[in-house]
Amino acid sequence: MLRQNYQQMVSRWLDRRLPSVESLILNQRSLFIAPNMRGLSVLGLSLVLWVAAITYQNNAIMLLAALLMALLIVAIAHTFINMNGIRIRALHPDSCHAGQAIQLPVAISRQAGDSYNLKVGWRREQLQSTMTQITSSDQRVVVSLPTNRRGRLKAPRLCVESTFPLGLIRCWTYAQLDFDAVVWPEVVPYNRIKSSASGDQEGLATGNKGVDDFDGLATYIEGDSMARVAWKQVAAGRGMQTKVFGELVGQSQWLTLESAEASQLELKLGQLTAMALDMNNKGVQFGLRLPLVTIDIGGGDRHLVSVLNALATYGVERC
Repeated sequence: MLRQNYQQMVSRWLDRRLPSVESLILNQRSLFIAPNMRGLSVLGLSLVLWVAAITYQNNAIMLLAALLMALLIVAIAHTFINMNGIRIRALHPDSCHAGQAIQLPVAISRQAGDSYNLKVGWRREQLQSTMTQITSSDQRVVVSLPTNRRGRLKAPRLCVESTFPLGLIRCWTYAQLDFDAVVWPEVVPYNRIKSSASGDQEGLATGNKGVDDFDGLATYIEGDSMARVAWKQVAAGRGMQTKVFGELVGQSQWLTLESAEASQLELKLGQLTAMALDMNNKGVQFGLRLPLVTIDIGGGDRHLVSVLNALATYGVERC
């Protein structure tokens, strides 16, 4: 309980200090610096030597302790200089389906001079990429993030850190980058597109069971005609599957929640996603009608993305 309250307090403080942005230039406000384990070891050694020098009145040991302390001070200055002025910018990522890992591209550059040995990741324990040298030109790094829900993506804070040059001091930032990314619904298989009782269809696209063209295999449902059972699949030990034939009697199709066979909303959206992908692959024009959302009938990849984005954001804000 105390740990959770502490994490929430730190998160609120970071939100005030480092709000969500598309691009961030690192400076004193956005950088944090502290000794790592090796730095703490050097600090502890210098303190022990300092106490020993005072106890035994040994000037050589006193000088060694002072040199170690000076080394730490110099390391703090140079590690900060190495990170100061770095620009971190979120690039536009490709969308993915829920359950997949989305690849989020980030551009990193330096306003003046060079930076060295940067590590990039979501948490200190999960730093995924190492960049040996940062110059004034953008260098692209891609970080992977697992997803489990649909909607507009709110990525966690990106950790960028360095211990250059001596490896004694850690300097880092937690950048809240605003990636313009959408996670589409997970694709859910379907057997057929249900006819809309409200007359939304303007012709029938592939997916309805007909007798014209073989359209694939579907899981056997009790009551299906035995003449359409794929007996070769049964003989191969793959279970009962039914041959599905597509009947093309129109040029366009409206997709609605009633078009899906599933009963739960998320499964319906997943089946509508699968329908949209199938229709786009087969060149069938389609539109989308959801409560408060209507996308006119159209075709092409841009139209498909609009439909998938609408399905992804239906009823949710951020994932």
